[in-house]
Amino acid sequence: MNEFREELRGRSNCGTALAHCQQDQYFEGVRPEVWEFHIGGYQVCEKWVKDRGGRELSYDDIRDYQKIVVALGETGRLMKRGCLVEMFD
Repeated sequence: MNEFREELRGRSNCGTALAHCQQDQYFEGVRPEVWEFHIGGYQVCEKWVKDRGGRELSYDDIRDYQKIVVALGETGRLMKRGCLVEMFD
């Protein structure tokens, strides 16, 4: 685990990731398998949060992140079932 991630990620009482964007803004409840999801060599959730670190998130930013988390969770679920492989055969 790199230094940034150790600072960025904590654990809530249910074992999900905490991602801090600002001192008083953070995302809670991101499942570890979603937080760890990589596309093109990037850890998507971490990169999104890191790219916006140090500024206050708007309502649209928060909604975008929520959509990304849902999309990654669904993608991971489909990959485990082999559904995506069947779609591209």
